[in-house]
Amino acid sequence: IEKLCNKYDVFIGTSYIFKEIVKESGIFLKQKYDFLYKHFPYIKPMNYVFLGNKSILGCDIKIDDKLENLENAKIKLLYTAYHNKNLSDNVLNEKGIIRVDNWNDIEKILLESEE
Repeated sequence: IEKLCNKYDVFIGTSYIFKEIVKESGIFLKQKYDFLYKHFPYIKPMNYVFLGNKSILGCDIKIDDKLENLENAKIKLLYTAYHNKNLSDNVLNEKGIIRVDNWNDIEKILLESEE
């Protein structure tokens, strides 16, 4: 991710609201902030975007493990996870989505392809 920050304006869009416990979800906001601040010191806290519905974010590139969160992006990268492994290449191609399995895949697509 740090390499991406050298080329792109990187924002972290993260949901902290759990529909099963909406009222109590506020505690997760602080936990997520602290996690991001500790583990991603090269991303400015002003670039953290906390929300409930990530699909409303419009940006050039989105990386997510949920299909619905990739809406409103020019480049859509679906990070492979247990809940999306069953999505076929045909479905992803129809939606203009590229599957990625790790951050090396993402680096190849976003950094090496334009060198």
